[in-house]
Amino acid sequence: MKHIVLDGTLKSTLDWSEQKKLVDQETILWELDLGLFDRLLHPISNEMQLRSLGLSIEHFSASFWPEVSEQSRGVCLYQGPLDFSLAYPWDEEQEENFLHWCQENSCDSKDPFMKKLYCRDAATEYLNLLVNFLPESITPYLLLDASSVADPFECARLLDPEKTERFQRAIKGSCVMTRDLVWDDELIPAQPVNTGLFLPHSSTYRECLASNYQKGFCELAQKEIPYRLIAEDHLIKDWDGLDYLIVDPGSVSTFGKRKIMGFCAAGGTVVTLDDTPFDVPMRIGISEFVAFT
Repeated sequence: MKHIVLDGTLKSTLDWSEQKKLVDQETILWELDLGLFDRLLHPISNEMQLRSLGLSIEHFSASFWPEVSEQSRGVCLYQGPLDFSLAYPWDEEQEENFLHWCQENSCDSKDPFMKKLYCRDAATEYLNLLVNFLPESITPYLLLDASSVADPFECARLLDPEKTERFQRAIKGSCVMTRDLVWDDELIPAQPVNTGLFLPHSSTYRECLASNYQKGFCELAQKEIPYRLIAEDHLIKDWDGLDYLIVDPGSVSTFGKRKIMGFCAAGGTVVTLDDTPFDVPMRIGISEFVAFT
């Protein structure tokens, strides 16, 4: 599969005639380079800039895509680090927004990881606004490089599927597994596994979640047990092929519990990360699970 980049930044003439000449029988993933996020000409809050980038997307969709669609897989709107803070366009307004975000989410603004989560939220919100300019007939992609994130729990939270559910994602160098494509020289489907790791809705994160999940990640890594992340919002449609679902009981919402009960009714077994009471039909502890797997 070819990967061809088109200049869609504010400085571009949007003349992609030379790139069109590269079309042959090989499937192409187009990348519309919008300068996200460290090469934006104006602050990320600038509405005129957002609309101008949207015009680039609309021009691609209306004038370019019809001539190349038969040879094309879709269009990538962002290729870069999973940790958006590495290239985030900070300014005084964004610093103030970050402090407000910390207050709303009861977060410690001095915790370095909170800035990473804020940038994840702000950057994915921007991407979700941009994808509105793309017709549903064109598949939008994100190519996310997770190789700079070594901590599995941090990586899991940054990969939260809820934030980018409108995109087809491909991940490079991740220390946790997802159902996303694997981004290497090619886009490779994720390997099938029978164990899921339940990621609760972001509004129900708890302090206990970090310590429990860190322990779980460690035990899974020691026994080299493969698994994939399953977001609470996606559990019902993503539990196919799963026999086990690893959960932290203290961070499961009421709605999450109902979905987990549905997983059990479908024949699945819940693996809990601690001894907190959790009334489900089929339950074992993480130590027991690791011992027989």
